[in-house]
Amino acid sequence: MARGADPRGALPDHARLTGIVTRSRTAAETLGVSVVPTPFDAVASGLAEGSTIHYRAVAASDFAAVAGPDATASIINEPPVVSIGDLGPVIHRSDLGRPPTLSVPLEVNEPATVTIQILKGDNVVREATVTQSSAGAFQGTISLRRVRGNVTLRVVAVDPEGAMSAPVDVILSVRR
Repeated sequence: MARGADPRGALPDHARLTGIVTRSRTAAETLGVSVVPTPFDAVASGLAEGSTIHYRAVAASDFAAVAGPDATASIINEPPVVSIGDLGPVIHRSDLGRPPTLSVPLEVNEPATVTIQILKGDNVVREATVTQSSAGAFQGTISLRRVRGNVTLRVVAVDPEGAMSAPVDVILSVRR
């Protein structure tokens, strides 16, 4: 949540977001001297998906405390975003060792469990799951044992709250 604090020329000691319904408070944030509104933000966690919360910003200085207007926000869990790095269009199983295991460069924008699948037509012929505890790039692996020809590599990510990404597909040609 982001708001602004307007100290009207006074040195603000702190600004905080105050929950109206729960009366919870965030830690005070010290802002610099300013005569214009100063943006600040706070992180709210543990809120139920689909709920609406009410909050307000309160700016306090040596002289006064000024409460901002009541504001609302709807809680929406955005699904994670997952991407596949470059693998090249042709995979040679003989280059992957024994058993042939493909290392898949992946990246997620938040902690997630990523499912990697190899599909032949509409049928899943191989599947592996990896849990990534933080946002960023990492490697997932999947066996290509007995996988030949044109296949689809599909990845899907699910965050800890259950939001699922759109599937990302890459067509591969797997050769000996």
